[in-house]
Amino acid sequence: MGRFFRTCVLSLIACGACGESEDFPDNPDLPDSGPFPDTTPPTDGGDGGSPTDGMDGEPPVITIVNPLAGDILNGSIQIEATVTDDSQPVTVGATMGGLTITMVRVGSTETFRGTFDTAPLAGFVGPTIIVRASDNGGLTSEVGIQVVLDNEGPISSLDPPQVRTQRIAGGGFECSREFDPLGSDAPDDGQVVAQLFELRGRVHDLSNTGTLDPQNSLVIPKAGTKTAQVYVFDDATKPLVVDTDGDGECDEINPDIVPATVPMAANEAAVVDLVAIDPAGSGFFPSETFGGFNSGSCTSGTDTESPDPVCFGESATIVIQDLDGAPEIFGLPAVSDFNCMGFAFDARAQNISDGFACVALRVTDNLGNVRVSEPLRICIDSNLSGGDCNGTALGGIVAAGSRPNCTGTVTGGTVTTTACTPRRFFSGVANEFELISE
Repeated sequence: MGRFFRTCVLSLIACGACGESEDFPDNPDLPDSGPFPDTTPPTDGGDGGSPTDGMDGEPPVITIVNPLAGDILNGSIQIEATVTDDSQPVTVGATMGGLTITMVRVGSTETFRGTFDTAPLAGFVGPTIIVRASDNGGLTSEVGIQVVLDNEGPISSLDPPQVRTQRIAGGGFECSREFDPLGSDAPDDGQVVAQLFELRGRVHDLSNTGTLDPQNSLVIPKAGTKTAQVYVFDDATKPLVVDTDGDGECDEINPDIVPATVPMAANEAAVVDLVAIDPAGSGFFPSETFGGFNSGSCTSGTDTESPDPVCFGESATIVIQDLDGAPEIFGLPAVSDFNCMGFAFDARAQNISDGFACVALRVTDNLGNVRVSEPLRICIDSNLSGGDCNGTALGGIVAAGSRPNCTGTVTGGTVTTTACTPRRFFSGVANEFELISE
């Protein structure tokens, strides 16, 4: 009976079960076996570490903290992720657009950070950031988010090409007669102006772009226009806008020019912050003939009378907007019921001399992307003498060959008169114009 008792107790330890419960007397013939040996596997592996390190069956858990999915990014960005795992150490890396991002642990925390310059991804619109982690047991995991890149500054012009607007009608798109989006009273390039003249600009924010089926409508997210400043510089022998990175495109204001409210020195330019003009009005949709791609995108309208101007004293019947509703026309403050597209620039009050002046826009978006407009070359005749603009009368256009260039290039830190090419709005063939939705 004593042997059975011992066997049963061992069975209870080994499998947690035994036969019917019975009371067994002590057997003095059996030696005291003492406590049973501990059969639990050691937890320190004999060396103080867990034999299950890296073998817990659970891969690292990754959370991307910054940026967030759908964020609009540009320039140099910081990527931050937290990585938790029962096993240490953990190796973390990341990629964006197939390019490697080095991730570094922040102290002894579970946070990893890396920086990445998005400039090489100029042809990407919606790249994916992928963070990968592996532990010392070989278990791996990854998390990805899609973001939007916007490394393009807004395009702008003080003398943009004419445009058409579109409206839905009869199952198709009627297109308006072409018009100047700034109105006919804003000066054209080379025009002779008096002391007071209405400076306006068209500003259209750009996003990164890729190829797209023209039959598909897709609105790509972008940062949006933040500021629009107009520079007026009356030393037309020097560049106002320059190429600073050697790609041939005008991208900044001449760094030798000092912005001023009222210029007092030869190297100073008058600078005024423009304000956005609220979209309003409508285009004129009469029977029209269309050219170029307009012929396949437009049907003729049925209007017999032009809409009223947007306000008293203006020629424009519409103030255009971007597809997302953002204003595209900017004017000088103050905007009022009688000056609904902005006030006039006063050359005499701003201490701008008679003769040729270079005028340009410097615009930024909400991510800090910058671009400058093509210079507007005007000739100021404040005293109406007629002798300051090569004999061209007020309102006339000075011949192209007699206008200053107003562009240059920065080479080795020195500004030269080597011309640069500004970014321009679309200008098509005869009777073909950019189409804008109303």
